[in-house]
Amino acid sequence: NRCRYYFGTIESNSTDAALRVKPTKVMPALMSKVSFTGLVGSNQKGTGLYIDPSVENVCTNRFEGTDISGFDKGVYIGDAAKKNLATHGSGKCDTNWFWFSYIRMCNTCVWEKGRGVDDGVLNVNVDASIPDSIGIRTAAMYGKWYLIMGTWNRKGTKTVVLDPGASHNVMEVHPPIEEFEWEDNSGNPTNVILSTKRFPFTIASF
Repeated sequence: NRCRYYFGTIESNSTDAALRVKPTKVMPALMSKVSFTGLVGSNQKGTGLYIDPSVENVCTNRFEGTDISGFDKGVYIGDAAKKNLATHGSGKCDTNWFWFSYIRMCNTCVWEKGRGVDDGVLNVNVDASIPDSIGIRTAAMYGKWYLIMGTWNRKGTKTVVLDPGASHNVMEVHPPIEEFEWEDNSGNPTNVILSTKRFPFTIASF
């Protein structure tokens, strides 16, 4: 808790994670800052940054990086631990802040699961440049996203995929999301995607 980690570039050939945040049963990961200049994988395998709340909470942290490339998943935010009524424990991954200047050459640039994951703020620049790759995939709740996308209509790529359960997310997408392929499988009408080609940010609406 309340720690500061500053890494340079981490190169990985692993099928696991280059950098993994996984707290223990006796110590959650809270109020810390993790930064790096690069996470570099190879052959689209493994994960760049893995936020793993499967044992204990990962909350109110700040993650910063300048380059993530070459992984299956660039950033992966996993499901939180199941709530334990006997110990009053509650698995959570919430109110974390993410800033990544470039995520590229990954099958999925950012993948956010849904159990106990909410209220994240993500400022990311992603380039879904591999065929059939995904820029952003989320099943979480109450997220605020500032996205710069780079799929540029490459056939088969998706800028945003809203998975079942995703709700109350607000995504500001540049360039306009209408220029790309994307999917809403959330089943919820509460997700909002802001685009300069649709209300309320169109000149025709004034």
